[in-house]
Amino acid sequence: MSKELISIEHNVPAIRKQFEKLARKTSNTGPVRKDIGEYLLIATAERFDTQTGPDGEKWRDVTRRTRKRKKHPKILTEQGHLRGDIHYELSNDSLLLGVGIEYGAIHQLGGEIRQEARSGVVTHFKRAGKGQRFSKAKDAHYGMKTNHRAHTIKMPARPYLGVSRADETEIVEIIGGYLKP
Repeated sequence: MSKELISIEHNVPAIRKQFEKLARKTSNTGPVRKDIGEYLLIATAERFDTQTGPDGEKWRDVTRRTRKRKKHPKILTEQGHLRGDIHYELSNDSLLLGVGIEYGAIHQLGGEIRQEARSGVVTHFKRAGKGQRFSKAKDAHYGMKTNHRAHTIKMPARPYLGVSRADETEIVEIIGGYLKP
């Protein structure tokens, strides 16, 4: 999980009621929690496809500047690391869903990222047709030293972790499947 634990509490009476019934039937709730974890992995991954949070709200679009440099058209899917790191853990009587990547929290909650001033950074370019493009140092035709001022990036929240209303219904059904004789 992330170095910063994000706790999203879900106190859904229907889920709690089903779990109480299940607890009276068996002391081992591990299998049902595992099934719920597997379901939540799929539901969370689908949010990256629909680009919506658990509340059904569309994620805020990226800035024009960010859109220009992105290679992938979807938000939070540039290289797929965040989406690919979603996992769950079972411990005692709980189910934890999250990511181990440090920047997972800033995307979930939003916030500010402070960039310190940097000077003498060498940016490498390669001639390409009538223009130029960024390149690795070994492939560059020339380089340019640049200075970067300190600045703050304001990252909007784009929640991907959580339980939607549809998820609540599905979780109740998963638990109900374990209650049947």
